[in-house]
Amino acid sequence: MSFTRLEGNVGNDPETKTTEKSTFTLLSIAENKSKFNKESNLWEKLDPEWFTVICFGKLGEKAKLLKKGDTVSIDARLSPITKEINGKKIKTINLSARKIQKIVHINGSSQIGDGLPDFFSDEEIPF
Repeated sequence: MSFTRLEGNVGNDPETKTTEKSTFTLLSIAENKSKFNKESNLWEKLDPEWFTVICFGKLGEKAKLLKKGDTVSIDARLSPITKEINGKKIKTINLSARKIQKIVHINGSSQIGDGLPDFFSDEEIPF
């Protein structure tokens, strides 16, 4: 099992879904990137990379407190899956949150906190 950390902005307000087995919250996260242009001697913004993060249980409840535009740091478990779409098998990766921290920008510096408690989840994923 692999893990990763994402830092980015919440793209939409969190979305809660319910299935026969569980209730979970989905977060759309834009990871913003930039690169240094040696010719212009300036940093250039690149197109963001988008990720969907699944939050279960108590962590899903906490994730509902986030709003579009919030900056977050998320530790997630990578779960490769194969699904069938229009008769074709497609391999993809689910990102299941294990820890979410809201990052607050104050006077040009970033601080973790303000409104979303640091929360770590060891709950089993109900797939």
